[in-house]
Amino acid sequence: MHLKISYSFLLPPLVLMVISCKRTPHTQTSLYQKEIDSIEYYLEKAKDKSLDAEQRKKYAWKAYEFTPVLNDSLKAKYYINTSLIFYKIGDFEDFKNLNHKSLTTASKIHNKRLMANSQHNLGLYYLNNKYIKDSAYYYFIEAKKIYEELNNPYRIGNILLNISIIERRNNNLTKAQIRLKESTYYFKLFNDFKSLSNTYNNLGNISRQIGNYEHALKNHLLALDYRTLLKNKYLISQSYNNIGVVYKEQKKYSKALSFYKKALSIDSIFYLKPSFYAKVINNLAYTKLKVKDENQLPNLFFKSLKIRDSLKDFPGILNSKLKLAEYYEYKNDTSQAKKYAYEAKQLAEKLKLDNDLLESLLILSRLEKGEKALEFTHRYIQIQDSLKNNEINTAKNQFDKIDLEIEELTQIKNEISSHKKILIISIIVLTLAFTSLYLFKQKQNQQRFNLLLNPLKTKSTNIKKTENTHKVTDLDEHIVNHITKSLKQFESGNNFLEKSITLNSLAKQLNTNSSYLSKIINSNKQKNFSTYINDLKIDYVIKKLQENTKFRNYTVSAIAEEAGFNNAQSFSKAFYKKTGIYPSYFITQLEKSDKHN
Repeated sequence: MHLKISYSFLLPPLVLMVISCKRTPHTQTSLYQKEIDSIEYYLEKAKDKSLDAEQRKKYAWKAYEFTPVLNDSLKAKYYINTSLIFYKIGDFEDFKNLNHKSLTTASKIHNKRLMANSQHNLGLYYLNNKYIKDSAYYYFIEAKKIYEELNNPYRIGNILLNISIIERRNNNLTKAQIRLKESTYYFKLFNDFKSLSNTYNNLGNISRQIGNYEHALKNHLLALDYRTLLKNKYLISQSYNNIGVVYKEQKKYSKALSFYKKALSIDSIFYLKPSFYAKVINNLAYTKLKVKDENQLPNLFFKSLKIRDSLKDFPGILNSKLKLAEYYEYKNDTSQAKKYAYEAKQLAEKLKLDNDLLESLLILSRLEKGEKALEFTHRYIQIQDSLKNNEINTAKNQFDKIDLEIEELTQIKNEISSHKKILIISIIVLTLAFTSLYLFKQKQNQQRFNLLLNPLKTKSTNIKKTENTHKVTDLDEHIVNHITKSLKQFESGNNFLEKSITLNSLAKQLNTNSSYLSKIINSNKQKNFSTYINDLKIDYVIKKLQENTKFRNYTVSAIAEEAGFNNAQSFSKAFYKKTGIYPSYFITQLEKSDKHN
């Protein structure tokens, strides 16, 4: 598997070219332009965070109403796009249902990219919203297979990160660490600070779980560095909390309390992520219990439980009940302690969370007497032994696999003399093939780079594209001329660099309506609004990179930020779509060109 991936990385542009050939042609998309414009309009409305959840949901369903007439490829695409609105407003069941619908539709036409995207989203649903580890694992693995086939390293990295969470919850800590370390390779390809911060955050959590507190702090501080660069309030707060947990487990309670308070001091953290806010409140309460500071207890525990209950955060509810059981045990209120311990045990069994089940059994073994206490102790030992045996069997399977591979290699060695010539010839042929393919790719990239450096030729090409206009038959000629002239003025400025620019906002700026503007961009520019804006941004970047040598020292993320892209991935994708090469390659070749001249 790893060997296959390594070879595929040699030729990402070639793979992307093949994929792009399968996209819906412009003429086919034009058949549904009216419906697409309507869908995009309502989805844009649904993204408006100033509206309440019900209003946003209403707009999302309005967008969905236009999908039945579309072809299957567009249907699947817009099912996914609409589902993301539901995810953001917390309607996870409709998010799941639309992704099931998208997966069924995409499977009918064998659109692997859309199949993988749907499977990835379903994996997220079963991981984060209704934790069913087998379902989450299944969908992530299926999506990963396709992303490897399509050579989508960013998505592979994300899936490895999500699978590591499942492995960790299932107590397969070694596997989880391997997945995480593997994912950092993919994220570093894109300078994806957010995903890198999440990866180091998870590595920190695992190091803490196995008692390696030095590595835990090191990884959490690395995560915090990335998150500080991102200026992401929630993620910074999360890192403070996680550092607090490490100190709590080291029994450095004053330091732990200090970091929990830092986490809670981040502005608007409750509104940004209520489930996380509840977790920190619970951690703060439990650490107070450890230092016998009963101020605000048990109110803080109940405050956390109430939030988690309202969000149906079942792993969180389980954690709250375990901590309440310990609190009431400390207060010698055996009746209340038993109540929460039994409820926690029942929920842990339902969610199949072994570590939490062990914790509930341990508490009950202390609370109960006689045979019941022995029963819980015996079951605790049984589960703990079972988990250890699983770890031993996993290790044994790995060694058995190695023995089998050694045996196979020995057999190959015995047979190799008779096939040696064939093997050598095969290696030579494969080497020549890969070398030729690599040289072809390099030559192709160099030609594209040279084309970008030749302003006259590029300008000529752009003029031809612009002049390839089609008369918009249903619009008044004066309106067309007004909008076309306004677009030229818009292109001469830098307003297109704004992240918040939308079809509606530009239409308002140009004193027209979004429907007219969309038609003229589609007709005159032969592209949709999103591609039109992205191309303007890419032209700006290319020009600035050529003229400003200091700009070349920026990271891909920083360049993406200046050009008004949401992240490095979307910028790199747009750059490649327009130019056929990646920005990092373009910058490297610019530097070489300058040195040569």
